[in-house]
Amino acid sequence: MRCIEERKKWLDSHFFIKSEVVQCLKNLKIERRKDFVGLSSINDKVILPTIFDDITLVDSTLVCVCVDGKFGFYDILLDKWIVEPLCDSYSINDFYGSIDIIQNGKHGLIDIEDHRILISACYDKISTNSKCRYIWVKKDGFYHYIKRSTAEKLIMPGAMEAYDSNMDENVMFIRKNGIVECVDEKGYLATNTFRRIMKRNHGRLKLFNSQEHRFVVIDIYGRILN
Repeated sequence: MRCIEERKKWLDSHFFIKSEVVQCLKNLKIERRKDFVGLSSINDKVILPTIFDDITLVDSTLVCVCVDGKFGFYDILLDKWIVEPLCDSYSINDFYGSIDIIQNGKHGLIDIEDHRILISACYDKISTNSKCRYIWVKKDGFYHYIKRSTAEKLIMPGAMEAYDSNMDENVMFIRKNGIVECVDEKGYLATNTFRRIMKRNHGRLKLFNSQEHRFVVIDIYGRILN
């Protein structure tokens, strides 16, 4: 970022200005030099230089930084950016342990526990449930899935709704033409798996869309009952 480079030059030319500790966070210190803040360890090792507008702790080794109105996320333990300060905004979901990042109107997802970006910011809408084996995304009016383990995009042609896929089976649930279908990674019907799931749930199944705060109850034919 050009702004960061300019502020690094400012810091180099103002090295003589002593920084002051404004907050202690366990074994970390947020320091201020003039209008900017940085992060250091308790034994004064510089982690992030004093060139940022704001720094907040997400967990013990993950911080959110703000510079010139943009946000980024830095892994202290690995000493690297998870996402550079290019995001326009973000939203932390404590229940699912995820961060919905927004850049140029597009959404992406960070898993807080794993300290990694699961999905880059290129979708119109995205699930907040980062623990699913398959994470749904929405783009151009249609839903698809991202495989959590590989970040592979799984195309779901014609899907007008998708649900959080937090089951043990390698399947996803999508709605097409008013009927909910159980599909595999290729988008093909997983009929036998669907029957097994429905039998286990006594002929009724409740499916959630965590981001949009909606749920449906379906029967053995995939019909929505609520």
